[in-house]
Amino acid sequence: MTLLFGNLALLATFVNWVLVIKRKSFHWAMLCALAFTALTLCAQLQLISEWIIAEDWTALMDVGPTIMVFLWIATIGSIVLNGGALFYAKKTARTQGNKTI
Repeated sequence: MTLLFGNLALLATFVNWVLVIKRKSFHWAMLCALAFTALTLCAQLQLISEWIIAEDWTALMDVGPTIMVFLWIATIGSIVLNGGALFYAKKTARTQGNKTI
């Protein structure tokens, strides 16, 4: 599930930027990108909790620290990319005199 949600978050972020560049409504794509990022985090935390319940300490020690670094990077990257699209859309709307965003 983590890979599915992560890939959907990447796809939604890409669609978000394409819609911003084409000056179309992008808010749903941004919402989907951030929602899939949150679902990715939830799915990964569920996997870690299953390892804890199963007392699989080896898996936690092996994979846990690395996964946490990648999850932080993915979350911050998602926020920056989607926030950047929002700021870019506002900047281009302001320079063109369009106040729709």
